[in-house]
Amino acid sequence: MKPQLFLSYFCTVLFSLMLLPLIAANLVQNPNFEVVGANGVLVNLPGAPAPFESPAKSWFLHTSNNNAPLSSRMLPSDGPNAPRMIEIRCGGNESGVFQKFNPNGHKKVIVTAYVKVVTGQVQLGVGVDGFTSQAVSVGPTNKWEKLSFVTDGTKLNNWVWVYNQNPNGGLFFVDFVEVEPTCTPDIFTLNNSFSEVGPIGLGMNHVGPMPAGGVPSAAKEWRAHNNNAGAFVYTGLIGSNGPDGGRMLLVRTLGNEGGVFQVFNPNGVKKVVVTAWVYVMKGQVQLGLGKDGFTSQAVMSTKVNQWEKLTIVSDGATLNNWVWVYNQDPNGGDFYIDFTEVKSICPPVLLGQNFTVRVNGQ
Repeated sequence: MKPQLFLSYFCTVLFSLMLLPLIAANLVQNPNFEVVGANGVLVNLPGAPAPFESPAKSWFLHTSNNNAPLSSRMLPSDGPNAPRMIEIRCGGNESGVFQKFNPNGHKKVIVTAYVKVVTGQVQLGVGVDGFTSQAVSVGPTNKWEKLSFVTDGTKLNNWVWVYNQNPNGGLFFVDFVEVEPTCTPDIFTLNNSFSEVGPIGLGMNHVGPMPAGGVPSAAKEWRAHNNNAGAFVYTGLIGSNGPDGGRMLLVRTLGNEGGVFQVFNPNGVKKVVVTAWVYVMKGQVQLGLGKDGFTSQAVMSTKVNQWEKLTIVSDGATLNNWVWVYNQDPNGGDFYIDFTEVKSICPPVLLGQNFTVRVNGQ
């Protein structure tokens, strides 16, 4: 192999491996019903011992308590996840397919299935050891429907099912099932949209040395700040023409370090995303993150007379507990703030199943 080709091959493999941890895991095996099970493409119940593998590998059949008849087969798919789908014909409720999976410690998951219901009523659900936690249903539409819900995170679910729940039976098809770990970020700051008015009303101003902890701004939960020389600072709430709508906060200051800040409880979270929308008419605005009044990370505005989104992704080295939006031009500044937020970062979910890396189709 020529050195250049070997280097290209090596780089492709390395890049592929670097991307793997960013791929979200489907905790369900054979989610597309592509792999046929040991019992073949057609399976009929009752009479078989439970659990009994369906025509799709890793999926098992379930029928009603009175053993209503159930027939299942693999067919070419006309749905969103070709090439195969599974058909369920049943004479009672609780009839369909289920799978027990390893949650890998994930309580918060998104559950999704594509189903086509000809007759009956189909339910997608998750639970713990055979007991239901959450579920969603759809009636006969004779077209492909996406069923989906997010679990509330209170239980470590370990099984998923797609059943008919009409006691008179039903006919339906399933083309895809997914149980994907997810994360809901924690938002640590309050009054992020500046919609709530502070204790002193819609406007305030201050000149002279700033007391420890600042003074209340026009926006609830946000404190006003000025520089060591005690430069004039004003904050006022007005109608927003920015990306967040509602109200925005006007800041006018005659010196640097004029603006607003908020102390928050990070609840032990070090990795956060900090976001602010600002409109600078005069000066230069800084969005900053810090701990106990000391700066950890900061970013400066670069635009004038237009809305600009400022963002910080913390390096996770410090447990920060305060955020600020200040003018840092010593000659003063005028600017609007429409939104400011500090929220946690959801970690990437690693693949939970075996996988194969293919390079150049090999």
